[in-house]
Formats: sequence, C-alpha cells, structure tokens
Amino acid sequence: MKKEKKGWIGALLNFFLPGIGFTYIGTPLMIFGGILFFICDITISSLLDWGDIKTWLIAFFTNFSYAILGYGAVEIYNRTAE
Repeated sequence: MKKEKKGWIGALLNFFLPGIGFTYIGTPLMIFGGILFFICDITISSLLDWGDIKTWLIAFFTNFSYAILGYGAVEIYNRTAE
C-alpha cells in the first residue's frame, strides 16, 4: 500500500505555485503535468499587466480554483492507491 498523501498540502502547493501540487502526488504523469502546468502559468503571468486590481483578483480566484484541483487530485490518488 502506498503512503497516503494529504490533500491540504496539494491544495496549498497549487495555490502558491500552480502545478506543483500535482507533482506532490509523485506519479510520473502528474510530475510531468505539474511542471508543464507551472511553466504555462508562469509564461502567461509574465504577459499580464499587474498594475490593475482586476488582474490581482482574477489571479487570486484562479489560484483558489487551482487549490481545489490540487486537493481533488490528491484525494483521487488516495482512493485509487488503496
């Protein structure tokens, strides 16, 4: 049996570093996907105008949704690892 991962860690990682919460799961596909997700997010973020408050609000809610995805991915991993 694999060691159970904690969903809140995946959520927290994805909130602050989008995509890295997926690498926490540790499977090769999730590591590759998480790194690719992180690179795409950083690339898109570099193109935005961060002087506008709307950009900050959109970024916050986007990262919040990434956190939910990270939590869900870890929970699915835990269920399938049993």
